[in-house]
Amino acid sequence: GDPTCHSVPQHAMHTRPRAVNYCICLTLFAIVAIVVYPQLLVLVSVFSVLWYMLLTRPSHIKVQVGALLVTKKHFQMGLGVVNGLVVFFLARTTIFATIGASLLAVLCHAGFRNVPSKAKDKLAEEEAREP
Repeated sequence: GDPTCHSVPQHAMHTRPRAVNYCICLTLFAIVAIVVYPQLLVLVSVFSVLWYMLLTRPSHIKVQVGALLVTKKHFQMGLGVVNGLVVFFLARTTIFATIGASLLAVLCHAGFRNVPSKAKDKLAEEEAREP
């Protein structure tokens, strides 16, 4: 049939690559921060080992702790909470500074780019339609 019924809108085709580029930028800033700040390197290393040890265990593992039977899902939730709290309390300033620097780089990059001519034409058409 009709090739237009399955086509992707033009604005979606331009938005996704930009979002991917910005995610790549944030990832690069995070990698640099992990290498530059030894505290982050230690946190990433320790929690990577802990997550590896937990995720490589069989899914049916159960540990008896007193009267409770703790499953792998409980361990995952517990490690997730501990991971989040430790990272938040020990490295929040560094993490927020990295996110802020990445956001600043993205905003500067976006500010120096020209508006595409197709977008200018579309905006001009929309303004011409308004009374």
